Amino acid sequence: MTGIEGTAKRPRVRPTGFGGAFFVAALAVFLIAVHYSSNLAFALCFWMIALLALGYFAAWRNMAGESFAVTSGRPVFVGQGAVFGIEARDVAGLSVHHVETDAGPVEAVDGTPGHGSAATFEVAASARGMLRLLAVVGASRYPMGLFEARVRISFGAQHPECLVYPQPHGAQPLPQPEDMAGRRLQRDPDDFDGVRDYAAGDPLNRIHWKASARTSRLVTRIYDGAAGIDRLMLDWRSVSGLGAEPAVSQLCQWVLEVSRQGREFGLRLAGNEIGPAAGDGHRDRCLRALALHKA
Repeated sequence: MTGIEGTAKRPRVRPTGFGGAFFVAALAVFLIAVHYSSNLAFALCFWMIALLALGYFAAWRNMAGESFAVTSGRPVFVGQGAVFGIEARDVAGLSVHHVETDAGPVEAVDGTPGHGSAATFEVAASARGMLRLLAVVGASRYPMGLFEARVRISFGAQHPECLVYPQPHGAQPLPQPEDMAGRRLQRDPDDFDGVRDYAAGDPLNRIHWKASARTSRLVTRIYDGAAGIDRLMLDWRSVSGLGAEPAVSQLCQWVLEVSRQGREFGLRLAGNEIGPAAGDGHRDRCLRALALHKA
């Protein structure tokens, strides 16, 4: 069993809508049997009562004495659903009906019964930061659907969690590149300084076609100070006038845009600076810093 294990309390069993209707039907058959003194009706009534008793015990036994584990969700953006997994050793029809997070209880959870002892459920990510689960209510209507057994699963010091990135939003254009001293760079097309491997987003007029033909791979012309030409420093101070959350959203939009272009960039926040680099890992580090930034 993988994931973070939680402590489960004793199951609470309650009739489902189908179970309540079945009980009313059994009571009606009992009244008919008494009124007409029908042995066949009595037999049907006792058979229905036996099914109710068996369904209650089976639902309780399915959830009793089990240990549960919840797997943390992958990072998502604000407005998306954080997907968690839940599993147990031997629980049939496992689903989720209620979740308590550090931001409060979440009632409407999309929890689809899983095959056997595993299921996934979704929690709406409404704010950036770390979304932590404090408790989960697992449920099952196995085996007949007459009763539903629920068990509350709580966690100790370690909680299942999901990192929520800011919502990427903003209309401001990308800032100008900076050199190592922080000065704005102006590209001079006459100061040719060499070539480098092509990166997605490079202008076509900068591709060195002759060198690409010789090396069998696309290469791009670079110019004097080229390390700075493609290197951007995304600075909190340049967007702080927008307000706390709009500024974070704008920086998130820039991080995704520059990362898609394959360019080197850095991120400068109040009290936190990430040096220029490129790649998915660097992008994720910057998004994490934005998600956890105390504006």
